[in-house]
Amino acid sequence: MLNTFPPIYIIPPLLSFIVGIILAIISIVKGKLKSENILFAILCLWWTLLSPVFISHHLLTSKEQIISFERLIHFFYVYLPLIHLLFIHKILNIKRNYLIIISILFSFLLSLSTFTEYYIQGLYEYSWGYIARGGIAFQIFGLYGFAVLIYMVYCLLSNLKRETDSSKRLSNSYMILSFAGMGFLTIFNLPAINGIDVYPAGNFSFIPLSVLAYGVLRYRLLDIKSFLYITVFRVFSLAVFLVPNVAIFYYARPLVSKIDDVLLFFLFVLWFLVNYLYLTRVQTKLDNKFYRMKFRLKLSEVEFSERIRSITDYHTLVEEIRQTLKDTLEFSSVTVFQRIDSGSSLIGPLGYQFKVDTEIEKLLSQSNYFVDRKTIEIDPHYASIGEKILKAFSLLKSTYMITLFQNGKLFALFFLSESAYTRITKDEIDFTNNILASASTKLSSLHVLEDKKM
Repeated sequence: MLNTFPPIYIIPPLLSFIVGIILAIISIVKGKLKSENILFAILCLWWTLLSPVFISHHLLTSKEQIISFERLIHFFYVYLPLIHLLFIHKILNIKRNYLIIISILFSFLLSLSTFTEYYIQGLYEYSWGYIARGGIAFQIFGLYGFAVLIYMVYCLLSNLKRETDSSKRLSNSYMILSFAGMGFLTIFNLPAINGIDVYPAGNFSFIPLSVLAYGVLRYRLLDIKSFLYITVFRVFSLAVFLVPNVAIFYYARPLVSKIDDVLLFFLFVLWFLVNYLYLTRVQTKLDNKFYRMKFRLKLSEVEFSERIRSITDYHTLVEEIRQTLKDTLEFSSVTVFQRIDSGSSLIGPLGYQFKVDTEIEKLLSQSNYFVDRKTIEIDPHYASIGEKILKAFSLLKSTYMITLFQNGKLFALFFLSESAYTRITKDEIDFTNNILASASTKLSSLHVLEDKKM
């Protein structure tokens, strides 16, 4: 017979488990198999490793089974401080291998104790479920994990003082918040572990996990595609909407039969209105908050259109495009090759020339402004011109190239190098295409004015 703990208590660990699994899978499948991505995926899994234990309280039938399952999970869970160290050292490029070695040995010794009474001595039973009654090894693990968390926050704060890049500063701030939040929630597991009937706050690990994912993915500290960020936000939004509704339903259900029909009708209407207001007002504000990059791009696009209205020469227009791309997309450098006269070459820095023939012009005119280096390398469509363009990419250490045409003629090329982000998003590509379309229109008007002067 299954345990009869109220089902509402399964929701926090279940949400944490789902969020952790989704983040881990997508970071591996949709990101590149770099060590940062793998460590991030492992960290996501380990932060939710205890969730199956609390879920098992509603599924397993005996305390002996639960204790066995707890010990098996903790055999792996004691390596969490080691994973924390590996992750933070990789992200911040810290070289303290002696700490890694010490952590490996310490976690290994603790893992040997997990199947003994020194680690778990039994279970405390509460109205919401069970929790392990830890021995001396369990207490040592708690101190060890907490010390590593303090060390991580210290490393992030130290890096924050030295870091000048605004995106990385924001990313580090979110990591500090998430790791500190995880430590705070873990502390509130202590009452239950020591026999006090308080629901363990560590089950809400999906909250700091979502904050960590938002900070890491939103500011692209790791090379993971942007839709992962959207997935995290949607899961978090669902949790914010679902948890209070399930809680209200669970606790209000026994009272329904005792409430007058008229009052019950108005209560249901009120419940509906509250949910409606949340979905139409609060959710909209959350969308605006999480998708503010999209709105920032739109604002930058509008401001660009305003600025180019008063421009009266080609050089100023090209410089305005270059500066807008550099500032908005946060590239370290944007190199411009521009057609100076009716010749067949575009002139770049230090007089370097990029010769343009009919074939190059024809193929690039089909690229819709934005050209990815990887596309040039693998797409047979560009095979005939690939070698020449890739030579320019390599010389300038660029990842992307943007084209600007005037009346069907290639007028300028913009080579973009070393973005603060690791991958351009669809919104950023749309932004680039939109400002280049406006610039092309402006080029045509400048050409008309120049013809009139002649």
